[in-house]
Order: sequence, then structure tokens, then C-alpha cells
Amino acid sequence: MYLMRHNEIQWFYPSNLNDVQELLEQPGIYPCAGNTFLLKAGLKKVKGLIYLGDLGLDYFRSDGQRHSVGATLTFNGLVRNLIRISPDSVLIKSLRSAATCPLRNRITVGGSVASFPRWSDLMGPLIALDASLELIGSQQGQVKVTDYLASPQSRKGTLITEINYSPQEWQSSYFRCGRTVNDYSLFNFTILWQINYSGQLEDIRIVLVGTRKKFRRIVEIEDAVRGLPLADCHWENLVNELELSFNQSTFGRANYLEHMARCELVRALSRIGEIPTP
Repeated sequence: MYLMRHNEIQWFYPSNLNDVQELLEQPGIYPCAGNTFLLKAGLKKVKGLIYLGDLGLDYFRSDGQRHSVGATLTFNGLVRNLIRISPDSVLIKSLRSAATCPLRNRITVGGSVASFPRWSDLMGPLIALDASLELIGSQQGQVKVTDYLASPQSRKGTLITEINYSPQEWQSSYFRCGRTVNDYSLFNFTILWQINYSGQLEDIRIVLVGTRKKFRRIVEIEDAVRGLPLADCHWENLVNELELSFNQSTFGRANYLEHMARCELVRALSRIGEIPTP
């Protein structure tokens, strides 16, 4: 490992995770891979940056029991790998919509989880897929992505090295409402479902991203319809009973965003069972 100094910010270039572990213990030193989030977060608190490109974390592996995604694999890199073995993956649907093609060649999966911008096209699918993370630093080992997000303090001084999820087959849909200047998503939702041969909804997962608390797993609807025939799922009534909360923004009033989210969610849920496999 060696370092370079530039404009009073030190750059560290570790070649193994043990060196990264030591660096994470130092205040003001942060991991850096795709660099895209630095443009948003700024450098005022940064004393040093850890370059992650020499750690070999840009991989995709599958053993039939789980898919493992190295933290520095880019969005486009993940899509290229998934197309070969899981062409119907909801992650393909979501990440093809994210940002622009040049940015998808830079944005890393691990960095996008760690920063979790409110417009993220990655986090909804990962939450719905019940993904887990491998961490080093102040917190070690495997943790569910929802537990990671629920504890901001425990995320300090950690590095995500790998993202894991089950290759279990789901039918899926992904919707994003993106109307900002930079085509960021005002909100998006991920729906996964399984229907048995009798037309019953065996399982369903619904995640809305972009709410006041960043995301909302809509367990009320999941629990209400699991095991029901599709014909007995009264989507509009169920969605209208939800409590949804959005922040006011320059792109729309909170109540307008809530109204749009309800309308689009009803439309998407109503199409379950009708959406052909791409």
C-alpha cells in the first residue's frame, strides 16, 4: 500500500482488505471507487480517500444457492453478468433505467448501497430480494441490507465488500417516475411475485423508494393478499388504505407525489399475472 497527497487530501491505494481495515479506523478517511457520490457529498470532511480498484472486488459469482456481487462491480457490469444467467432479473429492469450509460459504467453497486440516494434505482430491488451485505471495519461479517439501512451509526467506519441474494425465481415489475432535470427518480417501486398453478398469489414483495424515510416495504398489502386468488385482490382499496409520506420538493408537492405513487402502484399491481416475461 502507498499513498499520494493532493490538495491536502491523501489517497491510499491498498492491495488487500487488511490494509483497508486499518485505514477505516482513522477519522476522515473514506472508501472511494466510482467517485460519483463525491460530486454530491463534497470533500469538506475528507482527509483521505481509499482507492478500492486494486482489491479485485469487481466480480459476479453464482453457485446456484446465491448470487454474489463484488462491491466495486458497476451497474453495467452487473447487468452484463445477469443477462447471461438470469435475463428476467428485476435488477436488469431497474439498473437499465438508472442514470446515464456513462454513469452506469462508473457507479458501483457497493457505493450505491452505502450512499443510498433517495432516487436510487438499486435499493428497491435489493430490499425486495432480501439481500445481505458482507462488511469489514467497525462492523464485521454478514448483515441484512434492511438492518444496515436501519442503523446509520453502525455504518460508520465500515466497507461493503460483497452483496448477496438468493437466485430464487420471481416474476417482477419495476416502475420509476423520473421527471427531474437529471432524470433522477422521484419515486420508484419494485414488485416481486409468485403465482401457483391454481392462480393463487403464493408470495409477493412490494418496495417503494423515494418516501420521506427513503423506502417503504409495503407489508400491509403483502400480508393481505398472500395466498389469495388474483381475482380476490382488490388493489385499489388496499392501496388507498396505505399511509404514504413524501418530502416536499421542487419537483412536486408532497401530496401530489403521494397521489402519483398511489395511482402508479394500483396500475402496476393490477397487471400482476398479465405482464409477459420479457
